[in-house]
Amino acid sequence: MSASTAPASSQSLALQYRHPVYSGDGEVAGFVAVDKMREVQVLLDPQIPEAAALAELPEGDIVEAELEPLHPGGGPRGRALYQLRRLRAISGRRTGSRQRPALPSRFAGDVLHLNYDRRGSADGVVLESGDFVHLGEQGMNALALKVGDHVVAEGPARPMRHGGYVLEAERVNGREVP
Repeated sequence: MSASTAPASSQSLALQYRHPVYSGDGEVAGFVAVDKMREVQVLLDPQIPEAAALAELPEGDIVEAELEPLHPGGGPRGRALYQLRRLRAISGRRTGSRQRPALPSRFAGDVLHLNYDRRGSADGVVLESGDFVHLGEQGMNALALKVGDHVVAEGPARPMRHGGYVLEAERVNGREVP
């Protein structure tokens, strides 16, 4: 199916953007937004090249899109889950990305928000710096991290396409990540 053709079950929605959701390899896999006071998660389609711009949006911008409901009543975290089929408009696009000189192997900072995998399960945290600490679902369950927690994470890191780093956590706050 092409990016301009939407299935009959798709819905056109205007969503208030909250934050990106990263895949385990540090790519933007979707985003969390608000639709009529209800939090939703939208999975990106790699066939829609302009979707990568969503990682650069500031919180509160409006994303107008055609979405295919995957779990409209709520996935594992209770939020509705959609697949992006077509972007109609993105307000307030920011340009440019942060560049960093070296790949750190230790990050420290406070948790800005949780990250969720394609099924809607928490699989890591995004620090206030914008860096993504990937723990996997099992690691998140074992460590029970939440927004505002201070994190010291160690492991191999690599740059993300839109700026910042993804760290594959081996140790967090002195504990081995399962």
